[in-house]
Amino acid sequence: MDQDRLVQANTEFARRVRESRVVLTAVRPAREVFPWLSPTTFLVPGPPLPADVCVDGALRGAVMTCLLLEGAAGSPEEAHGLLDSGKVTLVPASDHGVVIPLVALVTGSMPVLEVVNEPFGTRGYSTINEGMGVTLRAGGCGEGVLQRLHWIRKELAPVLGAALERMGGLPLDEVFRWALQMGDELHSRNVAATGVVIQKLLPHLAAAASGAGLVDVCRFLTEDNPQFFLNFGIAAARAILDAARDIPGSSLVTDLASNGLWFGLRVSGLGARWFTAPLDPAMLDEVTYFQGFSKADANPLIGGSFLMEALGLGALVQVNAPALLKSTAGLTIAQALALGEEMAGITWGRNPNFPVGALDFQGAPLGIDVIKVVERRCPPIMNFAVCSRHPGQGRIIGYGKSRAPLACFEAACRALQGEGP
Repeated sequence: MDQDRLVQANTEFARRVRESRVVLTAVRPAREVFPWLSPTTFLVPGPPLPADVCVDGALRGAVMTCLLLEGAAGSPEEAHGLLDSGKVTLVPASDHGVVIPLVALVTGSMPVLEVVNEPFGTRGYSTINEGMGVTLRAGGCGEGVLQRLHWIRKELAPVLGAALERMGGLPLDEVFRWALQMGDELHSRNVAATGVVIQKLLPHLAAAASGAGLVDVCRFLTEDNPQFFLNFGIAAARAILDAARDIPGSSLVTDLASNGLWFGLRVSGLGARWFTAPLDPAMLDEVTYFQGFSKADANPLIGGSFLMEALGLGALVQVNAPALLKSTAGLTIAQALALGEEMAGITWGRNPNFPVGALDFQGAPLGIDVIKVVERRCPPIMNFAVCSRHPGQGRIIGYGKSRAPLACFEAACRALQGEGP
């Protein structure tokens, strides 16, 4: 591989990431953005699934809910039959600028958040976070899940959209910076970022709603919804990393995602091509399960929010979130510092836009380099939530960390070096 070309390409990648400025501009109906969505066509996380895949586990529960939500099925039994008939189309969300946490599928009637990277014109989309309890994003299926999704579409989305229009958009770079100085790592912990967003939105929400409607919105945002910002963050990550895609010769990662069968990544210099590896059950070993649950209840990893690690956040700055260390990551502060140094060794540089408080305000790592990962045999660490594998149960049952499969990075390296698949 031409070293000068590699340095030039990765330097350009870093420039685009550092010069990115992301703004949450609107809440739009998904079908307005993606008119080809139908009552049986949904966006799903991760690399493409085979057309004949047997949809099971949390994904099955989520697809059933979406069929009921869109009116394609009138009952759970009908949804089961429709899913097994092969008439449901699952489209990779990452191919369309959409990032989905866990299995929060996107249907045509759902509202989506739209984030614009203003210097480059790239856009990222995500759903509105549903809060805690039984949810679509954890594979939930039931009347309570549907009622909440209807309320988000009919009540919350219009108010949130009006607030954003009134304030001229919400700059997310500032939120990232504040949150990284207040104990978030912006993947598994978004408590500070959520608080900052609510503070900025509240006057405009109050102008857009009143009475019981405003009370319901405020209650939803403030009661048991600590991850509300996550969907803002992953949409911003998509808009930033899409600005750094398709740079010939670049060895830096633009996608990390899982579909429940395979983990996959994409590399700037290799365009839209996915490099995948089967999920290893051992990836669920370092998980703190909630009382009453165990690894036997865990769905295989699924979701697109690993994009926060691709951006250099999440587990790559784990030490910044001491509240997570013992309870979910099983690390001491010294171990988290050492892990951060290890992760810095597989990235291209640092991002001054994201100063990390726990690292004396040093910038977060920038650009996971597949070449360095393979040379050091050191895949990136990732934080994640685990949902129940039982279709329809719809609960997050634990939080943990794991390494991405090394085989994905090895395959990408071979392709960069022109050595075939």
